[in-house]
Amino acid sequence: VIKHSHHYKEHTRKNVVVFILESFNREWIGYLNQRTYYTKFIDSLCTKSIVCHNAYANAKHSNEGIAAILASIPSLMDESIISSGYQDNTLQGLGHAMKQAGYRTSFFHGARNGSFNFDVFSKSCGFDSYYGMNEFNDDTHFDGQWGIWDHVFLKYFADQLDTVNQPFCSVFFNLTSHYPYSLPDSYKKRFMDEPNVNHLPRTIQYVDTCLQQFFESNYNKPWFQNTIFVFCADHTGEGNQAEYKTPLGIFRIPLIIYDPSNPVGISIHKPVMQIDIFPSLMDYLKIPVKTLSFGHSIFDEKSYPAYQFHENYYQMCNDSMFTVFNGEQVIALYNYHKDPLLQNNLINTSASPADELNYLKATIQVFHKRMINNKLIPN
Repeated sequence: VIKHSHHYKEHTRKNVVVFILESFNREWIGYLNQRTYYTKFIDSLCTKSIVCHNAYANAKHSNEGIAAILASIPSLMDESIISSGYQDNTLQGLGHAMKQAGYRTSFFHGARNGSFNFDVFSKSCGFDSYYGMNEFNDDTHFDGQWGIWDHVFLKYFADQLDTVNQPFCSVFFNLTSHYPYSLPDSYKKRFMDEPNVNHLPRTIQYVDTCLQQFFESNYNKPWFQNTIFVFCADHTGEGNQAEYKTPLGIFRIPLIIYDPSNPVGISIHKPVMQIDIFPSLMDYLKIPVKTLSFGHSIFDEKSYPAYQFHENYYQMCNDSMFTVFNGEQVIALYNYHKDPLLQNNLINTSASPADELNYLKATIQVFHKRMINNKLIPN
């Protein structure tokens, strides 16, 4: 756990918009896979953004992903903090830190209010305003399953931002790329599916198009050039390529930061995680607020391992090695750069990365201690 106590004389009072992209695998981002089929708009942003090429989700479910992104809390137990016995713990979220720095905070999710308990958790993370189906108040755009179609709710999102005083920090969690991957009738013939996989790829294309429409419609708004945009998945969906079906590959996600006022392409290749977003924003904006997080700024020169708790095992990766730890000993070790399908277990021929394993053990210990003792805010 890292406690930051920033004492910057002046912080950058830029607005923040965090797009949490439902089920967005790294696999579908063309820029990260040398193809241009699914995410032509996001690919175009990547050329002028900070792009993390080796980014990972901390878990496999939305309610765990949102805790990692908005509160820098990893998922190191069998359930998310949102649905666990610790759901009433006091925590410091991104919204709290931004409010302390003078920001207006809001959270948008086009689903029924109460879905996934996001409305309650977003308030726990310091977001004052929540916008869901109730606030939208027009069921003619209901998708028949979850909530409001993304292209409609993104327009609503922009309309609300137009009314907010700057600086603001807003989160938009999209919906349509959630199972069962339905599309509005007017979009069904525009997008194609990937062979041998469900309908997720066509909804990825739809979401990419919706984002393009949002950016083109708002590019000349007074707030746009003064806003940084973060794109990150909540978790991955079903993949198609073998390397994205391994115990490591199923956690690989996009993480992109776009600042229209500084459109310079920067590539970050060290492992990063969802829990790094909160401290990275504090660092990038030089927010003078004391924070506590389990993650690190992606702009830190030092590299830290990415990790998950998956199917009762802990796993982590550094720049080249993937380690599986059962809580007592390492049971598998792979060089995932040379062996992306994880077919050659090196446990008997290579040494485990001792420093990083100790880091993981310490993180697990501190996580449980702080969770049990309700110590998730900086003292």
